[in-house]
Amino acid sequence: MKNLFFSLLVIISTLSNSKAQDKPVSVYMSQFNVTPSDLEAGLKDANASFLFEARVHQIVGKDTTTQLGRFDPKLPVSEKWVIMLHDGRQPTKKEYKTFYKNHNTKKDGINATILADSWAIESEDDNFLVVSFMYDEASLPRKYHFLADTKGHAHINKNANRLMHVVFKNDSPQKVKQFKVNAFELTMKYYFDTQDKIYLIEWEDLKMETADGPMKELTQFFDYRKVK
Repeated sequence: MKNLFFSLLVIISTLSNSKAQDKPVSVYMSQFNVTPSDLEAGLKDANASFLFEARVHQIVGKDTTTQLGRFDPKLPVSEKWVIMLHDGRQPTKKEYKTFYKNHNTKKDGINATILADSWAIESEDDNFLVVSFMYDEASLPRKYHFLADTKGHAHINKNANRLMHVVFKNDSPQKVKQFKVNAFELTMKYYFDTQDKIYLIEWEDLKMETADGPMKELTQFFDYRKVK
């Protein structure tokens, strides 16, 4: 009976600690002007509030392509992302379909959310705080669905009170967009919009190792406009 009582205490204590883990990390982050919602805002689809354009540079071997796309939150579900140019010309039907498939979310109500029990402080010194987290797979928009089961590491500058960038690395081979990759590393560079008091993604650098060799995709986001 005593052993059973002790086991129950251990289980209750473990559950309490796991439920409470989110609070200390998120509260500590907020001291440096960063909250969990800041790491979700840039990945929203249904509740996105900014119209913007994106220039995607893709390097495969010696071949380089550039696509110009636009995200309009006012458009219907599965139509928010539109490709405007491919290498400076109108895209072909195949290029349009590939862009559409890789970017557009087909379900309604999709907005990235972070798993509450995934927060952890990875490292800290006088200058930087590095916090890890994971997104709920069901909440990820199509463009970022490959981040499921992947830890993000948010780098926060403690002196500047700013979120600087987030790095994602996979643990096992998986599909990233239309590519089968052995390893990938995605870096998201953020900046703080002082007018709207929100963090916006400035650029994304995606490096991939495939069976056909290394690939790279650099996406620059610009011309953000608040939609009312």
